Amino acid sequence: MKYIAHRGASLIKQENTVESLVCGAELGAYAVECDIRVTADGRYIIFHDPDLNRIAGSDVRIKDKTFDEIAAIVRENAGYTPITVEDIAERYHESTPILLHIKIPAADDLLDTLERAPFPFICGIERAEDVKKYRRFLPSERILSFIPCPDQAEAFIREGAGIVRLWEHWLDKTKPADIKAISPDVEVWIMANRDGSMNGAPESLATITELGADGVLLNDIVMGMNWKKENEPMEQTSTYRNPICEGADPFILLHDGKYYHYATNAPDGYLVYESDNLVDWENRGYCLRKEDVQGDKWFWAPEIMVRNGKFWMVYTSEEHLGIAVADSPLGPFKQAKQQWLSERNAIDGDFFVDDDGTVYLYYVRFAGGNVIYGSRLDETTMTLDEESEQRLIAAEEEWETKLGRVAEGPFMLKHNGKYYLTYSANDYRSIDYAIGYAVSDSPLGPFTKYEGNPILHRTEDVNGVGHHSFTYSKDGSQMICVYHRHNSLTTVHPRTTCIDRAWFDGDVLKISGPTTKEQSSPAF
Repeated sequence: MKYIAHRGASLIKQENTVESLVCGAELGAYAVECDIRVTADGRYIIFHDPDLNRIAGSDVRIKDKTFDEIAAIVRENAGYTPITVEDIAERYHESTPILLHIKIPAADDLLDTLERAPFPFICGIERAEDVKKYRRFLPSERILSFIPCPDQAEAFIREGAGIVRLWEHWLDKTKPADIKAISPDVEVWIMANRDGSMNGAPESLATITELGADGVLLNDIVMGMNWKKENEPMEQTSTYRNPICEGADPFILLHDGKYYHYATNAPDGYLVYESDNLVDWENRGYCLRKEDVQGDKWFWAPEIMVRNGKFWMVYTSEEHLGIAVADSPLGPFKQAKQQWLSERNAIDGDFFVDDDGTVYLYYVRFAGGNVIYGSRLDETTMTLDEESEQRLIAAEEEWETKLGRVAEGPFMLKHNGKYYLTYSANDYRSIDYAIGYAVSDSPLGPFTKYEGNPILHRTEDVNGVGHHSFTYSKDGSQMICVYHRHNSLTTVHPRTTCIDRAWFDGDVLKISGPTTKEQSSPAF
């Protein structure tokens, strides 16, 4: 069951703030909720109540005053400054989606603002006639209907809502199964309000779970996540459907029978997710934080190598490469001496250990576009042997230059004594972002591009597939390509992680994808 932090972590942090939303995300909530109202001067303010009475002891109504007037009252009486949708866009950088409870009729300027929003979100709609307006740019599964009464559920579902909210006190007469009888694909989320409190209670969670609800909204997200951990053991799923989780530039490590997912997924480091089966993922928190390494922002494309009992992470920050080390795949990854691998700009590092034990690093430099280079790695000094550096892959062919001159995301494979340098081409925002490869007799080239490129590219259902890595089933029999795709056919962010089977057909590398249908999990 999904746990949604109502008003963020509102029992820990001040509600209606970015800090409350971030705290809820860090505690492991599936989504964090907040409310949108409009002020007298047309500003979209984040505020739960229609007036300031509960928060600031004033009967002033949100709709009757300007934002600045409301902010002054709240600062004086509640000690904080209210925020707007624009503040969330600027300051919220988590991968956890925000459930935006929109308590006003749909307006063109709000629709335009949300369509361009850089953060992941679900829209909560109070009016059935507004659903189609949001369906213009959102799939059904990202539209929740705050129905006024149970008999209105069908009208919202008919308009395209994919989630229905029920109140806990309705459950005596209306069950989740009643809603799913209207449409089996609809999710049902319950707003906890046992004895008039929206904090939630263990007894409520037991009942809601037993009734087969898909999600629960509650104020006490700490209690909720603890109850989930104690009462909902991670399920073992034998089938899957892409995407498997959120995250861009993904890398999955298989170690001691568990999978660890690293990706571009946080503004100030990296979160790591753990799974037994490549399908059910648990957020294990930060494995690397910016204060432990060189670099302050733009944390992209992490990759892990296990070497001499240690876990090495090559990471990108501020368009430079660094290496951090940990004793566990969960981290914390740190640098004993905070430094870059090279003072020259580089991104998208990829480790490769050859049969003789030599460690190579492949990466991207900016040289008239994004160009892939490779060199040996000095493990003693944790620096690149730049004297060995070779220029390997540049975007030159038609499929590689649909948008920009970009070759990036290198990942090396070795097969039958040949070196297969796989890579992605085009700007990642392009629908034509795709994967190809080149082959050489040497780890540092020269490389010859495969004539059948690209080997993974967009379809009528999926755009922007690329920046990949490879992992294996637990028995080693199945190679698996891990890649990201665009969030939808019309939006890029947040990008999501997918997995599909890969294999060598003789000397030709093939990937069965991008797939969207349910299929058996390759993890075992």
